[in-house]
Amino acid sequence: MRLSFRLSNPLNEGSIIEIKIPDSMILRLENVLLNPSSFYVERGIDDISNENPMRITSFTLTGSTYLRIENYKPQQQPNSMSVVMLLELPNSNGLSLPFEIRSYRSISKLNEIDRDVSTARIDVMDIPKPVQNPAPVFTPTVADGTSLLSISFSIEPSRNLPGFG
Repeated sequence: MRLSFRLSNPLNEGSIIEIKIPDSMILRLENVLLNPSSFYVERGIDDISNENPMRITSFTLTGSTYLRIENYKPQQQPNSMSVVMLLELPNSNGLSLPFEIRSYRSISKLNEIDRDVSTARIDVMDIPKPVQNPAPVFTPTVADGTSLLSISFSIEPSRNLPGFG
């Protein structure tokens, strides 16, 4: 899932952004080559430098899951940002509870800069599983009844397959 948003106030050095994921959704924690791949910043926030990269981490507090983005290049006029997350959605259709997006002046979270706790929602729709046609049984033989040693074939889906990202 891609969450896009724009903050209203400047993001100064040392500020952080936190995103609270609705409790009805589960952040899937998957790794690829020992690197977390379940969530990442797609655009809108830059590393301070190659030697000092931005960080995005997940944590749980009182049963709720959060993403924290920190150590990014300051922005006087914040860009539109996108964060991609691998979420397990509820088994019920309809509008989700809101994602809560907040920014703070520092990790201590004493001074809140921005808050959006109502508009970032997703609409969960029931999409039926596609009908699967059974594969035809095929026994490769030649005219004299002996079996073929090799056969070449290709599979072409009748429609595009959904993917992540």
